[in-house]
Amino acid sequence: MSANDTTNAEKIVDDERTLGDVIRNRRLRRGLEQRDVARMAGVTLQDVQALEQNESGPEPLFPVLSALEIPYLRGSRKRS
Repeated sequence: MSANDTTNAEKIVDDERTLGDVIRNRRLRRGLEQRDVARMAGVTLQDVQALEQNESGPEPLFPVLSALEIPYLRGSRKRS
């Protein structure tokens, strides 16, 4: 694991409070580095780092969720 691929918080958290926590936990449980996820999702390493830190825009989100097989609903909801 290179220093450029990880943050200081490279551990699985029990309390997934944010989407970044969910993404990081799934990656770590699969034994992947951020660079691996970026390659699988077709996004940059910086995109994956930003998602895990909850500092990303929406563009890389769905490719990363798909690459890690994290279920999600995409589209608009009907409002009542």
